[in-house]
Amino acid sequence: MTQGSPPADPLLACPSCREPMTRREVAGHYGRTGEIDYCATCRGFWFDGQELLALTPGATLELVALLGGEPGAAPEAAAPRQPLGGHRSCPRCGKALRLSHDRQRATRFAYHRCPEGHGRFLTYFQFLQAKGLVRELAGRELAELVAAVRQIRCSNCGAPVDLAAGAVCSYCQTPAAVLDPTAMEEALAELRAAEEARRNKVPDPTLPLQLAIERLRIDRTFSDIRRDGGWLASGDGDWLSFGGSFTGDLVFSALGAIHHWLTGRRG
Repeated sequence: MTQGSPPADPLLACPSCREPMTRREVAGHYGRTGEIDYCATCRGFWFDGQELLALTPGATLELVALLGGEPGAAPEAAAPRQPLGGHRSCPRCGKALRLSHDRQRATRFAYHRCPEGHGRFLTYFQFLQAKGLVRELAGRELAELVAAVRQIRCSNCGAPVDLAAGAVCSYCQTPAAVLDPTAMEEALAELRAAEEARRNKVPDPTLPLQLAIERLRIDRTFSDIRRDGGWLASGDGDWLSFGGSFTGDLVFSALGAIHHWLTGRRG
């Protein structure tokens, strides 16, 4: 801190697990910057204002990689994810957060907000939902999943989900969902191309070609794990092809491939 500058705000406590959150500056539209707080323990984000909607494409990619990477890539990504607490309180005023729903484009997602307007708390899964990067399991995929395993972990709260009793978490009511490879290919390529255009600030006539190249690169990244538009494989004994061990969490087990592309280690 430089002399004469105001003292930094103390770190906020995570609304879920009460551990101190880490503050991070993120880029917003129109050259503005903002701050978000995130918890590496339960992998949640606290947004004070409208930062969620104001994130630049590059900032969105940054946050996707921040808490969704593979072990060894970053301390935040390697940290064990703990089940979320039931009672969540505002880190500003201490009042209980209220469950709310919103829509961004065609995606409906849940989050918890402060009744006094101090901000909103999103789990990492809800953040992916808000950006349209996850989807619920289709009927055929769900049938294959039930035949392969009896229990998974909820991608939203971390609680166990007994598939024999249904594909919805009894704790937070989140349906079983997976990262959608097709949506990931489209969204990540468009985010990367849009970020390049934003930085250049000048219309680039080669942008459509760059976007096509990015999509081809992502397609190669996902080629070993995509099966008929889904994440489920059959007939080879390895029903989930994530390039690593299945942790019981359909979303987080697949994030190694996403982080592989986001960090630039493309073939």
